[in-house]
Amino acid sequence: MGRVRALALLLLAGCAPPAALRPVPGLAEGRAAELGAGAVAQSPRPYVTEPWRVSAQMWGSGELDRRLELSTVVTLDDQGAAAGVALRWVAVDTDRAALGVELQLGWAWIAVALPASVRLFGESRLYVAPRLGTFGARWTPALPLGLSLGLPGATFFRAEGQASWPGFDAAGRRIHLSVGAAQGLR
Repeated sequence: MGRVRALALLLLAGCAPPAALRPVPGLAEGRAAELGAGAVAQSPRPYVTEPWRVSAQMWGSGELDRRLELSTVVTLDDQGAAAGVALRWVAVDTDRAALGVELQLGWAWIAVALPASVRLFGESRLYVAPRLGTFGARWTPALPLGLSLGLPGATFFRAEGQASWPGFDAAGRRIHLSVGAAQGLR
């Protein structure tokens, strides 16, 4: 019983990746997998003198079936690392819009997200992925908004802005600015 409690406390007290960078649906048309990497700059809290923090984030996603995707997500910075998986059910996937539900679970984090996107043109999408999960030792709501720009060859450039409120506290608000690239694989 002690080990189960320790594992639960570790998962509830850890940090989720600081960016989404994976719109729904997560895979390019005709591709079964995706590999990506990005950089995230995280702002200091308001009214606090502290530096911006920079981290790296990498992911690999694959299709389990037409509506189920599994991703491995790794994030690291100069103070540590987190790794885990995200299981996404794509509830709605039309020509123009998509909506999903995602459970994230990893070494030192747990979160639930509701990713949604609107296709702008080609494979380019505007996306959001509201999330509630751990970030540090506190439950943290986060609201990422991003653009996934489809390039030739199932390559994507992604840019994202996100606000998060650790512990639901406005005084702890942080802004996350992210850029990344992903490649669809057959």
